[in-house]
Amino acid sequence: GGLGRVRVNAEKNDFKNDGPFQFMKLVIDEQFVPGEGKQVYNGVLTKDLDKPVPSQQEQLALREEAKKNLVNIGKDERERRRKIGQIGYGITLVAAAALIYFPVPAFARLGIYFPLALAQGFIASANEGL
Repeated sequence: GGLGRVRVNAEKNDFKNDGPFQFMKLVIDEQFVPGEGKQVYNGVLTKDLDKPVPSQQEQLALREEAKKNLVNIGKDERERRRKIGQIGYGITLVAAAALIYFPVPAFARLGIYFPLALAQGFIASANEGL
């Protein structure tokens, strides 16, 4: 019983997730694999780079540009996040229209917050580069 604890120096194989959300570990282990030759894709996933890893000199130039502009997301990823945010706004509008058209309890209309918040988060990330 009780809550599990996270150990900072724990080995990867020390963690045993046998609770109700154990399926999430499988997804995380498969999709969130950082390292050289990987990139963040669509805000939350990782994938192999489409092109070779930049040279050390190119990496330094990219870091300097990122530092100068106070961003940590590349242009391509920012555009992907902008597109996801725009799709999210579209889904929000359709859901809002459905909630207005169909008779649903007022508290159920609060459900519109979640797609709106996700859409706004992706748009803000695209705009700020963070």
